[in-house]
Amino acid sequence: MVDEKGRLIYVSGERFRRDIVEGNCCFLCGNAPSGNEFTDEHIIPDWVLREFSLHERKVTLSNGATLPYSQDRVPCCTACNSLLGQSVEQPISQIIKEGYAAVIEFIQKETPWPLFAWMNLLFLKTHLKDRTLRYSLDARQGTEKIADFYDWSPMHHIHCIVRAYYTGAKLDPRLMGSVFILPTKNREWFERFDYADFSHHKTMMIRLGETAVVCVLDDACATYSLLKDWFAPKLGGALSPVQLREILARFAHANAAIRTRPEFHTTFEAGRPYISVTHPDQFETDPGDPLLLGKLMEHTCVPLVKGYLAKNEDEVIKGIRSGGWTFLITPDGKFDDRSMEPLSSNRNSGNQQSSPLSNTARRLG
Repeated sequence: MVDEKGRLIYVSGERFRRDIVEGNCCFLCGNAPSGNEFTDEHIIPDWVLREFSLHERKVTLSNGATLPYSQDRVPCCTACNSLLGQSVEQPISQIIKEGYAAVIEFIQKETPWPLFAWMNLLFLKTHLKDRTLRYSLDARQGTEKIADFYDWSPMHHIHCIVRAYYTGAKLDPRLMGSVFILPTKNREWFERFDYADFSHHKTMMIRLGETAVVCVLDDACATYSLLKDWFAPKLGGALSPVQLREILARFAHANAAIRTRPEFHTTFEAGRPYISVTHPDQFETDPGDPLLLGKLMEHTCVPLVKGYLAKNEDEVIKGIRSGGWTFLITPDGKFDDRSMEPLSSNRNSGNQQSSPLSNTARRLG
């Protein structure tokens, strides 16, 4: 469907697959490169790369390969690139740069929608990039791309949310996913930036200095309802990087346990798209597979602490795989505010080898 300005205001699931996923059209407006000026859109925005000195650093891909952040881009038409910069990145950067307290004040006085929409944008770009990246590092084992293993059908809804910047779509407030804004530690011995996601579970996290955003994109806030009472007593201060990644894993695990899913729809009101949601009368959940939680935590947490977990590292990693361990709380059940802090006061510029960090995972219960 095209509006009076000639803009494509709705991309069907079939067209999303054909033109965006398998084609080379601009992911925002849907126009093809022929007859349109194209450029590259940074996946992690350029203002973030500048703020955290990431241009020459490398992102680790899901297949274990690395790629410089400066090369981590997806094609986008020049007009849409400019639109995203003015309408999305500039306002978000102003909020984030003011710090955690300012972000909390903004979402309380205004709305968390800009952050939620921005997270959808990061997630979509990240996975569109995987269309060009080989799954196996050894070409002799196959030429499949990382994205060949994705189920793109659920991504269509995320694409619709991202395109609301362009189409001016009206959004049902009830379709917003679970959004958590969390305080994080800033220390000289670990990075101030982090990004991670679980593709299958539509769950993601970004850490920007003292502020982190953890988001479930497709649950219509069900994960928040499931976990808020569990998390509230366990969060007593700024989170270390490994604690934040544990939260990411637990949110993905909770989202995976939701059996009755929300259903998203696009209709039209006076020619304008309206994206809405149908909630089940009650969200039904499975108990949750602890081995899935262990697998998620192993994938996202262990790389941060492997090598200095404890003398019994193999035993601890085995415990993490069981899904019954945590970095969040101390043995007496209190929030662990010493996570990733030096064990010795004689620290040499935060050198992890001369001054080991506190990172012991603990059994829950």
